[in-house]
This record gives sequence, structure tokens and C-alpha cells, in this order.
Amino acid sequence: MPVRWFAVKTVYRSTAIGKPRVTDGDYDPDGTLVEERVVLLRARDHEDAIRKSEKDAKQYAKETHTNPYGQSVVTRCLKAIESFELFDDPAEGTEAWSSTRVVPKSIPDSQIVDAVFGGLETKAQLKRRKKYLNREFSGEVTTPNTALQTDSRRAMGRTTNAYPMPSRKIDFDVVRKIALALPDVEESTIHGAPSLKVRGRLLTCPAIHRSAEPGTLAVRVDFDQRAELMAAEPSVYYVTDHYVNYPTVLVRLSQIDRDSLRDLLGMAWRFVSSNTKASRRKVPNKRRATAG
Repeated sequence: MPVRWFAVKTVYRSTAIGKPRVTDGDYDPDGTLVEERVVLLRARDHEDAIRKSEKDAKQYAKETHTNPYGQSVVTRCLKAIESFELFDDPAEGTEAWSSTRVVPKSIPDSQIVDAVFGGLETKAQLKRRKKYLNREFSGEVTTPNTALQTDSRRAMGRTTNAYPMPSRKIDFDVVRKIALALPDVEESTIHGAPSLKVRGRLLTCPAIHRSAEPGTLAVRVDFDQRAELMAAEPSVYYVTDHYVNYPTVLVRLSQIDRDSLRDLLGMAWRFVSSNTKASRRKVPNKRRATAG
């Protein structure tokens, strides 16, 4: 079968992991970065193009770097791929991508543009992208925003830490509260211990094997994500021989803050959810989409 040209779109989400060494007025503790990426591939058909793109996306998402605040930036490929077959070989003027959708005629044009391209970012919003830059190219943030830190200390009722830890100890009750806010999460048990599951599949539970340290949480993530987490913050994340062959990372609850725990449980939920859904593939004319 002859090979043809395809454009394949993948979507990624990058998160800064760990406490920032220093912050400034541009630092956004809650932000994550979403990236749409289109690559050109030669393939026999849509299925072949999607397979090649999945391999390319996995390799692309493996890249990590340190941001100007001293945090590790890790990237995940979201479980959705769309392919488009080019009618001509790539050249000037070749249509490389086309996507259509049906919307009510009452929707204004400006709303459609915002939905497709996103709203225009303000200068302040553009500066927040610094959090995802590679410090090798952008340099480090060395001078903290004193006013910002003072306000943060005053708001949190603390005077010694500009990026304070939670005022309440992180325990399984906190884990439960955060996890139950996610879709389809329910309380359950496993080997007599409390657990949280997504449609019957384990999301997280206390690490009950004797090889784990006291106060450890076991969280389901894929092996690549586990390696990235352990490399970024070995004082928080670890694994023992018992758990090494399972898609699970061990978390020292005494070392993690609420924001990082929330990000971790969100990551785990996406991993578990993706494994509970059958892959869906459909061919709308010249495009093919997959998710799962």
C-alpha cells in the first residue's frame, strides 16, 4: 500500500512540580500550560498515522526541564489524537489541516473565534508563561517579589515562609476530600484499608505493604510519570521493590503540600480513567479521531 501524507494533532498539558525556589509577581501557583501540536507524517492510512503519532507524542512528552523558579516542568499527552489526510504533498499553499464543526446560528462569530483560538492574552497573562520556560534559555528568577511574599505571609498568618505549607496536616481525610471532588470517584476498601476508586478501579489508598514507610499514600500513575515525579522530588515520591512492577508511586504525606497532592490526584484520575474507557475511533470523512 502506498504511503500518503497526514497531519496529526495531539494535545499536551504541562505542570510545574515542586515548591518554587523563589517567586515573583509573574508566578501563578495554579496555572498549567496546554499545548496543541500538529506534525506531518507519512503513513499508509489513518490507523497507521495515529500509531506513529502515539509513538512520537510519548517521546515528546518525556522531555522535562527546570523552569526559572527552580521547579521541574513535566508534560503529559492527553488521550486524544486527530488525523487529517493531505490531498497533496506538502508545499507552499498546501492545506495542512482542516477541522469543521456545526454550531447554532445564534452563536456570535467572536465566540467561535475565542473557542477555536482562545481569547487574547493580556500582558500579565503572557508573563505567566515564564513558569514553563527552560531556565537554560530564559535565565533564573533570582530576585523575589518582596511585596508579594509579604502579602502572602500576612494572608496566611505566617511570618517566616513566603510559600507556606498547609496549616493542617495532610492525611487520608484530606486525600479523600480532594479525590471525591473528581468525577466518578467513590469510597471503597482494599485488603481492609480505605481506598478511593474510579468506576471500580483503584485510584489511591494508604500503602499497606510492610515495605512502605509509615504515613505513605499509594497512587496509581503510569511508569513514565512515576519516574518523572521521583526524579523531580525524591524526598516526596519513592517506590519499593514490592510496588516497582505496578503503575503506582508512593507518596510521603508529611512531605507533600495540598496543591501538589491535588495535581497528583488529578494526574492519577486521568490515568485510571483512560484505562476504564474503551478506545473510540471514528472516521468523519477525511478526518479520524481517537480517544482513550
